[in-house]
Amino acid sequence: MASVRSLVTAANATVGPMAAQRRPEETKMAVVPSAEETITISQMDQILFDWFGKDSWIIPGGVIMTGVVLMSGLVSLKNNNKQQQQAFMRLRVGTQGATIMAMMMSLMVQERQNTLACTADKR
Repeated sequence: MASVRSLVTAANATVGPMAAQRRPEETKMAVVPSAEETITISQMDQILFDWFGKDSWIIPGGVIMTGVVLMSGLVSLKNNNKQQQQAFMRLRVGTQGATIMAMMMSLMVQERQNTLACTADKR
């Protein structure tokens, strides 16, 4: 069984003795703004915060729209209107996709807000 010292020596031989010295230099520290600093928000960030922020109406609207389209499709299925029912089900897939994309965008925007330490109360 190899000893720990021989394994460390073997690792230094393959990586090189300077590798251990370079590691602390390569790590970078994150800069956290202090309370006195002001954070400027771009116009695009402000638009995204308004449309996809925590209190956005986009996601509940998408869920409601998906439900309405689904119910309309089921009514068409009950009335044996296959062509209209197929169109509603395709529209339902589109509204579901748009709602999921809005959810993902909302998560991204909320993470950006947390990164900037910006909340709706501070606006």
